[in-house]
Amino acid sequence: MKYIKSFKIFESSNLTRHQIMQACDFYKFEDYEVNEDLTVSVYQSHVNLSEQELDKLPFNFYYVEGSINLSENNLTDMKGF
Repeated sequence: MKYIKSFKIFESSNLTRHQIMQACDFYKFEDYEVNEDLTVSVYQSHVNLSEQELDKLPFNFYYVEGSINLSENNLTDMKGF
């Protein structure tokens, strides 16, 4: 998907709660919570960030109850998990 590149703003470390929620909605997380420390917990749902051309994770995860798919990205580490 070519339009995803506009969401590169979410790859910074100084995100607001609102920006994180926008990203979670964009990536179609079904049941999530943005914690006080601005990490994300995902409940009873899967995290699919495959084929997003990500160089790093868009935000820090605290908890993921389902599976995680990060394939077909340009990630060099798992910082954020």
